[in-house]
Amino acid sequence: MLAKWKFFNLYTINIPHAVYDELTELQNQGEDISMLRKFDWIKIIPPNDSNLLQSLLKRVHAGEAEAITLAVELKADLLLIDRKGTYSAKEFNLKTIGVLGILLVAKYKNIISEIKPL
Repeated sequence: MLAKWKFFNLYTINIPHAVYDELTELQNQGEDISMLRKFDWIKIIPPNDSNLLQSLLKRVHAGEAEAITLAVELKADLLLIDRKGTYSAKEFNLKTIGVLGILLVAKYKNIISEIKPL
């Protein structure tokens, strides 16, 4: 689905390894995640700040912890994260958005015609 959203190629999307591992689990369930390696604007990179990462791992799952750490390190413009991770991200003044927020932006920009249950 992201492959169809042309507006994403205006940005670089950085995905930490733990999030990529979570997405790989989806592939094992039959989802196609090949786009993650197809586009040069999607980067899979590890966070470096092990102290921050270890501190976050006490409160959130590995994917959220790595995503927040990476966003802090890169001074990210926006962090796609679930509600639980949002609370920890706000401690670092990170601007966050959830999946529903992405869908609403796509609808507003006429990238998708409607939002409805699958």
